[in-house]
Amino acid sequence: MPDTPFSPAVLDTIVQKQDLLPDCSLWLLDIRKLPVLMPEDIVGILHESSVIRYSELSRKQRRIQFVVGRLLAKYAVSKLLERPIDELALIERRSNTPQLRAMPPLTGPLHYSLAYRYDYAVCAISRSRLIGLDIEIVDTGREIATPAETAFNRHENKWLSSQPANEWHRGYYELWTRKEACYKLLSSKYGGIHDDRFWQTDCLTDSRFQWQTLRPGTDLLITVCQADPAVEFTLTQTSSYNLDNAFDIFRR
Repeated sequence: MPDTPFSPAVLDTIVQKQDLLPDCSLWLLDIRKLPVLMPEDIVGILHESSVIRYSELSRKQRRIQFVVGRLLAKYAVSKLLERPIDELALIERRSNTPQLRAMPPLTGPLHYSLAYRYDYAVCAISRSRLIGLDIEIVDTGREIATPAETAFNRHENKWLSSQPANEWHRGYYELWTRKEACYKLLSSKYGGIHDDRFWQTDCLTDSRFQWQTLRPGTDLLITVCQADPAVEFTLTQTSSYNLDNAFDIFRR
């Protein structure tokens, strides 16, 4: 990477790393602590495929999240593998996490997931497990745009309705991040997934997955979903889910 204000030395001072079990490292960055993003920094951070996608984004905040998220992923992988950051590139793929490429090539599997929300970017990495990740800011005063009966299955809604009134919003966001993290995990495995694979997953009890929810701040909520790479599904549509629009709500 060219010498920019986004150098690894700067990131060393502001990125928070946490090791999770099994075999997962979580890397959190408060975007507000970074220097101001300048146009000349883009080329030094993004692969040409990402520059094209970046140019298609209209909102300023979304553009910053896009660049910083990819910078964080490259930084985290470089630290984990003890390799220079300029040996790594992220190649954009439709409906999937960008493909990680390294020169020289990696010698073993590596799974990662990216997420960003408002002023935060987060990356999770594992060498042995599939990974999905989501981050939310819990705002109890914000109106929930997607009804729970559409977003969640019957069992999940039963659990949500059992939460105390003052914990309902937090419970909603925890379930939402579990769903989103699972969606990303399955997308990384299948490269765009079938409804049935997603909606067969009960994000409270499905033993094929392991979820961990962290609360690094008062209103910040991060959920990591992990699974064995050999996880499989039988594609049998289940009528208990509303598949008309619910699947698309996780493609925000």
